Amino acid sequence: MRNDQIFVLMLVVLLPMSGCFDGAVGDAEGTDESESTVINNYYNNTTVEQNSPPVLVGGIALTSSCPINPECGVNEMIWPTLSGFSMVQDYDGHVVSFGIDLDLDLTIDFEMPGNYSQYEMRMSFEMNESLLNPIQESYYSTSPSMVDVGRSYCYQIVNIIAIDDDDAATISPQVWIFDWDTESETCVIEP
Repeated sequence: MRNDQIFVLMLVVLLPMSGCFDGAVGDAEGTDESESTVINNYYNNTTVEQNSPPVLVGGIALTSSCPINPECGVNEMIWPTLSGFSMVQDYDGHVVSFGIDLDLDLTIDFEMPGNYSQYEMRMSFEMNESLLNPIQESYYSTSPSMVDVGRSYCYQIVNIIAIDDDDAATISPQVWIFDWDTESETCVIEP
């Protein structure tokens, strides 16, 4: 009986290993007769460059300014003057135009001078009062605690525009406030 057990053990071990021997049933290794498959992965490696619009810091206001020196007298002040501290940066190019749009047609009416990439005071003395067209508005409230109920004021909306070398634009709207003259019932366009 010892011999039978050895024979069964040999069958159990040799049968699974029969696939490992050359010429065995079921060719596990395969041959070179079959065609190989080539997988080509094509990727779109094109880079799309996007233009960043200019970044605007600061603003422009309607003021009275002295063109000579900061200590000039009241009679030497010029009204109206466009002025303000500002800077415009374009991170992927350079700024070609920076100024103010008074009539909201999205084109610059008054170009601001200076090096746009420097934060500095800019002034334009080319402004004219006739270009201002403020709108009259009144405060209305149902709250009895409102002090300014019935008081009128005037405002004009303007755009500050910066344009870069790729024609990308940054448009920053501002509201300029003017006083309302109750006697003449007109907007006061004076300093």
